[in-house]
Amino acid sequence: MKELVKKLWKEWAVLPFLMAVFALICFLLVFAMMMSMVEPPVARTMVLLLPALILAGFGVLANLLHFPLGVIWGVTILLTVVLGVWGFRKTFFVALEAFTTTTTDIRYYERAYDSIDHEEYLDGIFPEEIPENAKNVEFLYYPQFLQGGEVFELSFTTDEESLAVWDEFLREHAEWSGPDTEWCELNDYGRSEEGVTRYHLYWDGGYNHGEIGYVQITPSENLIRFYYSHW
Repeated sequence: MKELVKKLWKEWAVLPFLMAVFALICFLLVFAMMMSMVEPPVARTMVLLLPALILAGFGVLANLLHFPLGVIWGVTILLTVVLGVWGFRKTFFVALEAFTTTTTDIRYYERAYDSIDHEEYLDGIFPEEIPENAKNVEFLYYPQFLQGGEVFELSFTTDEESLAVWDEFLREHAEWSGPDTEWCELNDYGRSEEGVTRYHLYWDGGYNHGEIGYVQITPSENLIRFYYSHW
């Protein structure tokens, strides 16, 4: 067995293929991490497969053309270093972009909902999935990264009956409910909106940095809006 291994190592250079396997393992680890993001950067991540393909391709070419073993080793080491540096930089920038991407595609709503802090005041109130009778759906999610804030927002229009059900449900669970203008005036908080009912769920009292969650209903537009942010 040892003789066979030595023969393969000398006559059929395996180093490029070993490094290709290593590069593939690194790619799979990075790919798994990226796919855990709310909006996975699939296309940009697939580019990171290039080092494994290049190393494997060089191994095949080198053995078919019978490159000298020293050349194969030298080129493999050079490719490994160059592609390793490139792969590390590319991974960093892809991850940075993924961590700071604002998601507006409603296909990722459930993933975004699962990623936010599930405080008691959110669970069972914010919808786990977009209702079937929702129309004109708008969704936004910005992940928390370093010192930045996390923002989660969903709004949609619905029929009057559904809106009435939401109104009754939210009045039972809200910390405070009433005109949005009244709440903002009482708390000296931001801009208020006329004709909007606010169902306040939580606010830690922070103005520049803090955590807040509420729901708004605009009866004139049959519009309901869920909002959460954590800075």
